[in-house]
Amino acid sequence: MKLAVRVFEPGEFLVRQGEAGAEVFLIREGDCDVLVSRDGKGDDLKRVAMRSKGDFIGEMAVSVDENEDAAVELKYRSASVQAVTRVTATVLSKSDMRWAVDHDYSLDGEIQSVIRMRTAELAAET
Repeated sequence: MKLAVRVFEPGEFLVRQGEAGAEVFLIREGDCDVLVSRDGKGDDLKRVAMRSKGDFIGEMAVSVDENEDAAVELKYRSASVQAVTRVTATVLSKSDMRWAVDHDYSLDGEIQSVIRMRTAELAAET
């Protein structure tokens, strides 16, 4: 497993809605806004949540469901995430995330729980 650290300055996007998801970010420091565009073009961004130290970003786009073929490569980002303050994040590739879940079964349950919560959060705001 190879981990990288990336830094995002205020105003920079960690991910953009509609992009193919290939990475997960674990916020080590800083705050981010979760933004959703109803028109899909980004012209009408609405803040639906905030993420900060200890939160994951991007897990929805790289998750593999039990009923899904692990070879399916592309899922698209359901929201944009923008740095509000300077953000330092550990970056995991989709394959590294899959490896971590395969080696820690409790992690899969935790991630699926977060995904359900965030899916409901997004549905309530759109």
